Amino acid sequence: MIILVSATLGAFQFNTPSWLGLMFAVFACLTMLLYLVAYTYCLFTDKDALRSETYSIQKLAIEKGFVGDDLTGVFMPPKISSSLTAAVSGDDSEVTS
Repeated sequence: MIILVSATLGAFQFNTPSWLGLMFAVFACLTMLLYLVAYTYCLFTDKDALRSETYSIQKLAIEKGFVGDDLTGVFMPPKISSSLTAAVSGDDSEVTS
């Protein structure tokens, strides 16, 4: 986009044929229009496509049950056995000695 805008301004600055400056201007407008249409389409159909890759990866890790941070790394928490869960909750019927 910056290249097209620069080319358009340069074409008019250096007195090139008017059709060349208009062609660059049309291409710049079409590029911007295409970008806006794609952004609007993703905004209404797939909002996850507009998010950053880091956000998407962190969201996926949370949904899958992984825990951690940038210092410890991401890991799967250990499974708690049913007897330990029963002992913590105070249910003595499942605890075996």
